[in-house]
Amino acid sequence: MTAKDRNGRDIEYRGTGFYVGGVVSLVIAAALLIFAVQNTGAVAVEFLWLDVTAPLFAWVIGAALLAVIADELVGLIWRYRERDRLSMAAGVRDESTTATEPGATDVGAAAPAAADLAEQTHRYTESRR
Repeated sequence: MTAKDRNGRDIEYRGTGFYVGGVVSLVIAAALLIFAVQNTGAVAVEFLWLDVTAPLFAWVIGAALLAVIADELVGLIWRYRERDRLSMAAGVRDESTTATEPGATDVGAAAPAAADLAEQTHRYTESRR
């Protein structure tokens, strides 16, 4: 397959159609299925006043899901704070500020700063990949 870049030059894309991420996902799914089938024995867990009995695979998969949820929440908070920090560094006003408040600026004046912030955020995101 060929395409053109910004300067009009031809770019040729070659590939096998083999996706490493897809294969890894299938291997992990197969491993989880085998784990679940082999670990169906009931396990009792006592925590504070709770006494719960469930299969081992349910406990392990539940713990993994809780870890993923916690990771996503921490990432969400971090991204929110980082976005706020970049906004403050770029001088973009808070969206909740109205033009009648002291120190508020005209929306038209904030537009170039918002575009600059978008570019900074894009460059930062690309550098993290």
